[in-house]
Amino acid sequence: VKILQTERIVDIRQGQGTFLCAMPGLADDPLGLRFADQEELIAQLLETRLLIEPSVAALAAGRRTEEHLQEMKLLLDKMDSAYLHGENYTPYDAQFHSVIAQCTGNDVIMRLLPTVHESISAGYQHTRRVEGSYQRASQCHLEMYRAIMDRDADRARLAAQRHMVQTMHDSGVEVPAALIR
Repeated sequence: VKILQTERIVDIRQGQGTFLCAMPGLADDPLGLRFADQEELIAQLLETRLLIEPSVAALAAGRRTEEHLQEMKLLLDKMDSAYLHGENYTPYDAQFHSVIAQCTGNDVIMRLLPTVHESISAGYQHTRRVEGSYQRASQCHLEMYRAIMDRDADRARLAAQRHMVQTMHDSGVEVPAALIR
């Protein structure tokens, strides 16, 4: 059992029992980001998302299932409800992006993006007081959802790119011109 715990296959909780890990084999900080320059980390995570997420959304458009669409729509509704009630909506935001990654059926993407999505929670601290930030992000999420639903890879790619550029602007992060077409 100790070997399974070391390999991050099971999680042993004192007094509660032994549980399977949600992402077996994935360490808490697989990229060692806690040792990175924390001043630059948000900008670098957002830049990484801009590099990756448009392609993930395009791939998701071709591989999504009806179940993925139902889950995405539910998460969009939960985000809006949480926002309207003054609650933290970022867990639903991160889950929405994770479902898009799940649509690809690519295990590497599904294991990589949760780490990168740490910027959603961290970025929330930078954007929650920016006027109109949530509304702009919500509109981008809806555009991504509709493009994926329509199996339109080009539209999904552009919607994800717009979302990341908007998030970077709202976070005060410079958008590298080389990453925008």
